[in-house]
Amino acid sequence: MHAPRGVIKIGTSSLINEGFHSLNLSNLARVCEVIKQLHNEGHFVILVSSGAVGVGCQRLGLTVRPTKLAQKQALAAVGQVHLMRYYQDFFQALGLTCAQVLLTLENLADRSQYINARSTFTELLAYGAIPVVNENVRPRPGEGGGRGAWVVALRRALGETSRTRWV
Repeated sequence: MHAPRGVIKIGTSSLINEGFHSLNLSNLARVCEVIKQLHNEGHFVILVSSGAVGVGCQRLGLTVRPTKLAQKQALAAVGQVHLMRYYQDFFQALGLTCAQVLLTLENLADRSQYINARSTFTELLAYGAIPVVNENVRPRPGEGGGRGAWVVALRRALGETSRTRWV
């Protein structure tokens, strides 16, 4: 696979209309269109998406984001299903297939899991699918990381020549 490769990261603030507590469909559509354009230009793209907790809040009618981990995980479980449905619908309308990839940073830190993840990404990209990675786990305090750690790990999985675009 010698085509240019890259990671696009879209954050919760780009996906959720905070004042309305609703999904910003125009931003989501725009990201999908950018990925389609890059795909048409021969690039392999992985999308790292936040927003599952925010979508979960929207689906359950919550106006305040909870702070407890178990609550956030429950909301992410509700929201992830709906968020992926939106990605599926938008990518399908553009003639693309997306694939949900659930990873933790620990998956990419363990050598055998890293190799398996890299092989999976390679196969998905070879099939022409757009991997959508849910940024579902944050590092514990003192571990560093955050969105930068995700991007570094995924860039390594793609190969060092990959590029990153933040949305």
